[in-house]
Amino acid sequence: MSNLATLQRFLDAENARDWPTWSSCLHPDVAYHAVGSDIVISGVDAYARHMQAVYAELSDWSFSARNTAESGALIFVEFDGSGHYTGTHRSRMVSGARLRLQAVCVFEFADGRILRVREYLDRDGFDRQIDEFLSGSSGI
Repeated sequence: MSNLATLQRFLDAENARDWPTWSSCLHPDVAYHAVGSDIVISGVDAYARHMQAVYAELSDWSFSARNTAESGALIFVEFDGSGHYTGTHRSRMVSGARLRLQAVCVFEFADGRILRVREYLDRDGFDRQIDEFLSGSSGI
């Protein structure tokens, strides 16, 4: 299976919350880094637990790949995502805040599986949308 086919299988599984299929696309030494934050996770089980916790707060979240580019063992993907957030933000409880976000992920492959993931997420956009939701204004 090509790296691009493996990545598509991985992304489809994530949107479907099919964690066994999602995990099977990962190299045993996988590492995930949310660039611009202190989130760095190593290992399939830790990464899966992290993503399941993320989706607990974004239960209806879905995303689509807008653009992809491949260079050797790397695949770059630009994503558009949307859904609703329920959780704690800046010590305040949030329930059902509508979100639309963009992100770019860099996937590095080894032995036909995903070895490294670097996610560049629009954290300012996330904060702005949650703050607008909490203040009662609708900026989306």
